[in-house]
Amino acid sequence: MKELKEKFSYENDGHVFKSYDWDNSDGWKDELSNKLIPLIQNLYADLESLKKDLEETGWDEKEIKKHIDEVLNASIPSDTTDSKIENFQVRRADFAELIATICLEELYNTKIPLNNILHRELTHKSGRGIDIFGYEEVGNNICLILCEIKGSKDSNSPPSVVGDSEDSMKQQLFSYVTDKKKTLDRIINIRKKSTNINDKKTLTKISMLWTKEDESPLKVIACPFLVRDGNCYKNTDFGFFKENPDHFAPAKIRFLIVCIHDDIVELSKQIYNLARESA
Repeated sequence: MKELKEKFSYENDGHVFKSYDWDNSDGWKDELSNKLIPLIQNLYADLESLKKDLEETGWDEKEIKKHIDEVLNASIPSDTTDSKIENFQVRRADFAELIATICLEELYNTKIPLNNILHRELTHKSGRGIDIFGYEEVGNNICLILCEIKGSKDSNSPPSVVGDSEDSMKQQLFSYVTDKKKTLDRIINIRKKSTNINDKKTLTKISMLWTKEDESPLKVIACPFLVRDGNCYKNTDFGFFKENPDHFAPAKIRFLIVCIHDDIVELSKQIYNLARESA
């Protein structure tokens, strides 16, 4: 992935800890915007499909353009619809999820059957539960990917979202690794909503393997993903996960950090505002 430059890497007994710098050479914000804006517009407003349907109506081009502008304005979170409290801002959380989605798909070929943003009932409210349930196929083996995503410009290392807070990565991932019934319910719910036949078949296999009482061939990867203000990053940001990875057994840890060398809150606002205006 050309945007990422590896800055730290450590692996031990199947556990992986990596951090990256996101490219910040001249024009990087424009390139990031061009990458994210179509994704934002399609996830919040289903823009490509909407345009196609509108074009088939035979309505005037100006009317269609006006309606698309209204849809983007209504669907994509803005300064007026987002929380004033940074930790609860939808754009900040969703921005981190977009970065994580791109990186997992491109670095690991992770399949994500159900996007939380796309299937959220209220796009202006944050989703609940773990952020990404995905899977990876390596030969005949299937890996279940449990990914919890946070954005942080906390100057502490590790930031509180890693292990201290009530809804921290540590608490969320440990819950889904150890609570078999809770995780099975999530797998089945994703399978039910998925429209892709191959995803449905794979999720059926995963649900069966997840419930096996004896040793299962299903590999489980707990994947904390931190989008970090680059000025605050330290190699100690992995915290408890690197110090006690076996706490999450039988899952293996894949902790990924992407450092953005800009204020991630302001950057997310800028890109979302552009997405609301670009049709």
